[in-house]
Amino acid sequence: MAARDVPGPFDGTWHIEAPGVWAGPGMVCGLIDLKFQVKNSRVVGGLKRTPYGATVEATEGYSSTPMNGTVQPDGAVDIAWEQYAVTGQISGNQIRLQWTGQCGERVATGERVASESTISTPGPH
Repeated sequence: MAARDVPGPFDGTWHIEAPGVWAGPGMVCGLIDLKFQVKNSRVVGGLKRTPYGATVEATEGYSSTPMNGTVQPDGAVDIAWEQYAVTGQISGNQIRLQWTGQCGERVATGERVASESTISTPGPH
């Protein structure tokens, strides 16, 4: 189990992509291209459906639904969003996630784009 409030080896910003799929007449699930954060081995942030519901986008605020997830020390990933259970694996700076949705099984792959130590917050000028 991941320790709370302790930086983990996979902390940082991750970028994933899953190709769009066609699952039959009137059933299209669009390309997923988004970034999310892992902080203290926990997935943080939220997602919302795009206006036409064909895909999702990363966002925060009242219009998003939180992602709840963890990254284990061995890189195993578990994320819950709405009714979806996402599982996957991080190896080094590469990530692979999979889930089953209304268009069947989906797979997203990606990479770490920044580690927690390289993410800076603006300070006073």
